[in-house]
Amino acid sequence: MNTVLQNTDSGSGRMSMAAFYLAVFRCAHLKDEEAAVTFDSCEKLVEDKQNERFYYEIKEGLEHVLFSSRLFFFRLTGRQESAEEILPRIKLFKELNKVCQAAVFGVKANILRFFGYDAKHEALKCARLAIELDPDDLGSRRGAWYYLAGKILAEIRRTESFCEVGILLYFTCIFEY
Repeated sequence: MNTVLQNTDSGSGRMSMAAFYLAVFRCAHLKDEEAAVTFDSCEKLVEDKQNERFYYEIKEGLEHVLFSSRLFFFRLTGRQESAEEILPRIKLFKELNKVCQAAVFGVKANILRFFGYDAKHEALKCARLAIELDPDDLGSRRGAWYYLAGKILAEIRRTESFCEVGILLYFTCIFEY
């Protein structure tokens, strides 16, 4: 995972943010033995992107997700001293501005969509919350949330069409023989 984060091109925002989402997901669910190194890579990725307007405006939201996940990881692994060190760096969700709250819901939606059909519906709710919370009238950030919601809707539709039509055809073929 760290090589994915290191090899991302600085001009490819989508690829590097996808790597960020994946790394946070892996660390939060203890899938990576080198979680501390991966968290550092995620933190560096957020710092590297802070000069871009989109990431600059949602930086506190991304840091909230990153540090909260790190705190969760430290508490689950029994590293209380490390958890106490990271706690002051976490800004409470209700203290974040609407743009950063939208970013938190955007990250949550992006991660939830990998957990199967039911989680995709929850991810869609999070993407809609991101759209509602973000007051962006120009569309630079809100467009990203609409794009995310569209991807999730497409995944839901593909699953539903496969399950409704594909499974029925499959069972029809089985019972005909």
